[in-house]
Amino acid sequence: MSCTVSVITAAYNRANTLPRLYESLKAQTNRDFEWILVDDGSTDNTREIMECIAKEAPFKVHNIHKENGGWHTARNIGIKQAAGRIIVPIDSDDTLAANTIEYAITEGTKLFSSEDLFAIRARCIYENGELVGKPFPDDINSWQMKRKRRWVRKNSCECIYILRTDIMKQNLFPEPDGMRFIIAGMLWDELHAKYDCYYVNQVLRTYYQDQDDQVTKSIPKWNSYYRYYIYSIKLFNRIFEIDKTFSINEKANLFHKFLAICYKMTMKLSEILKDVKNPSYKVLFTAFYPLYCVAGRVMGKKREHREHRGTVLLCHLTNKRVRCCNGKSKAWI
Repeated sequence: MSCTVSVITAAYNRANTLPRLYESLKAQTNRDFEWILVDDGSTDNTREIMECIAKEAPFKVHNIHKENGGWHTARNIGIKQAAGRIIVPIDSDDTLAANTIEYAITEGTKLFSSEDLFAIRARCIYENGELVGKPFPDDINSWQMKRKRRWVRKNSCECIYILRTDIMKQNLFPEPDGMRFIIAGMLWDELHAKYDCYYVNQVLRTYYQDQDDQVTKSIPKWNSYYRYYIYSIKLFNRIFEIDKTFSINEKANLFHKFLAICYKMTMKLSEILKDVKNPSYKVLFTAFYPLYCVAGRVMGKKREHREHRGTVLLCHLTNKRVRCCNGKSKAWI
């Protein structure tokens, strides 16, 4: 059965929120869509909920089950299976406005005739009805790309994308080995660098925060640093070569953050240079990383000294004595 829009949802242990999303899909004013629902190895009764939805839904539902590998791998499977010319991705704990599909068809069919456009970016509201983030300027779509991209980066917030299927099939989410979570921006930033985007203040999604982030809660701090390391590497290696809208300050800030991540991960300079492809950045890292390590150690010692003095003062004020052991303070009565 052909359709114009493919709604794609990746779900992991979302049996309690999928019915809410399903109700918002049933309420759509235009049902010329399919729902591709990818279960990313859930351990609750998500599978049973999906089967019940597929049996009674007044629209086509494709249920796909896979081993747990992260939302990005599930989203990629949905993109590959999409039959519609337009893709609307929606998280498993959020909902769509009743006119989302109709808007995607009406505006997407008209705007996606431009080969330079990969998406329409619309607004979200919280469950209490409050708007998420700043509204897009009324004339933002007439701005030059450089100005538009800088404004969006500076005012980044939750949104909803209406996407061109042909471009998405050629630009899947990256799947780094051993990583079950990536930042969506790893792909969005690259697509924004390659193509244009149309911005509208139309509210098409409700962003719920009543659920725990089951993925990020289980990720240790080291993996969090590694995640941002991978993200930064992609920016250095790919986006800066395509997107010329990054200002000197933006590049400097990202360079500083990247150095901080590398230092916290105790990565060797030789390891960094293997990942960084741009020769000019290799020179910068070779020059600055040793200095950054020295500064980091000095700042670390100052921080330890401040913490030690603070502990001594605290114990003095509470009539306790301090015994130093291996440079660390222990308080005892």
